[in-house]
Amino acid sequence: MIEAGIAETVYAYNSMINGQCMFGHLSAAESLFARMINKGLKPTVTTFTPLISTYCKDLQLRKAFQLYAPNVYTFTALISGFCSANNMAEASKLFVEMVEKKITPNEVTYNVMIEGYCRSGKIDKAFELLDEMLQKGPVPDTYTYRPLISGLCSAGRVSDAKNFVDVLHKQDRKLNEMCYSALLHGYCREGRLVEALSAASEMIQRGINLDLVCHAVLIHGSLKQLDRKTLFGLLKQMQDHGLKPDNVIYTSMIM
Repeated sequence: MIEAGIAETVYAYNSMINGQCMFGHLSAAESLFARMINKGLKPTVTTFTPLISTYCKDLQLRKAFQLYAPNVYTFTALISGFCSANNMAEASKLFVEMVEKKITPNEVTYNVMIEGYCRSGKIDKAFELLDEMLQKGPVPDTYTYRPLISGLCSAGRVSDAKNFVDVLHKQDRKLNEMCYSALLHGYCREGRLVEALSAASEMIQRGINLDLVCHAVLIHGSLKQLDRKTLFGLLKQMQDHGLKPDNVIYTSMIM
């Protein structure tokens, strides 16, 4: 690494470990991890995640705990692996085990669990974790809120999602384009274009610009409703803001 002019930092090792795992070179990734530890560098969740994900793929789910001391990073990475596999039962067991071992879940741990519950349709469990998160100290962020908004919309509870967004705004919680695009998608999926456009207007009033994804969602919604006036208005708005339609938008318009 030094010969190649690359500084021996956590970020450099993380990048190389991730690359080796992507290509299935687990032994090489483990060697890099061992060298990193020997250099006195402290691993992060980004270090552990590709390694543990590779163990999960190879059905070596518990090997991570044999190799690495259980800590918030290894637990979070394992939980993330199970959530990605939609195995919330095992993810929940690990979350409980983590707490029992006096290892405090951090924001990333909670976010991973919340997204996993939302993706599996257990939205009420996700909100229970949000309440716990607020009680115990970790600070929710847009990575917490986005899956909750999307989960409510996927459950046919778009009005609840809008109420949730409004409550967060009143509490001065920071939302971004990802959070609002989830809400807009929920409205448009149900054919509620007028309410989607109203939410988009509120979004702008609250200081959040419509990005390409939000425009794409609204354009697709206007096409579903055969609303040419709204469609052309959105395309003009994009042009005024220097945004160019991408392949997703063009495909929607062709279909």
